[in-house]
Amino acid sequence: MYGIDKTPFGYHVTIEGSLSDSETAQLKQEVADRLSDQTAAFSVIVDLRKLIPPHRDGLKILRDCAEFALRAGMIRIAIIYTSPVVREQIKQTAFMSGRNPVGRYIDATRTEDPERVARDYVESGIEPPPMSRKPHKALAR
Repeated sequence: MYGIDKTPFGYHVTIEGSLSDSETAQLKQEVADRLSDQTAAFSVIVDLRKLIPPHRDGLKILRDCAEFALRAGMIRIAIIYTSPVVREQIKQTAFMSGRNPVGRYIDATRTEDPERVARDYVESGIEPPPMSRKPHKALAR
């Protein structure tokens, strides 16, 4: 399941669960449609807290979406996650799309208010605080 909401700073995207092939194709088409008439610079918050790590084709479509956004004028992206596996997949995808310089990763398991931190970054360029050195909750058990 996914959702794309227009916001004052650009877009808020939520992706949850495991996307089927048809859902990933719909996501790619919706991103392309929404960005086709984008004329001003914008930022994006992507909430992946409930995403099940995607398969290879799903990652390719996420990369395609990121490339559409960069070409359409995206200046900042904040990615909220809980799974270290999802983070590494998204970082690899970002590297492959050239999105690395504009993206910030926010670990919702270590950040008190990840939505606020993400908004501060995309709206004002306020860098997220450095991650604490404590292990990820899933690894601390």
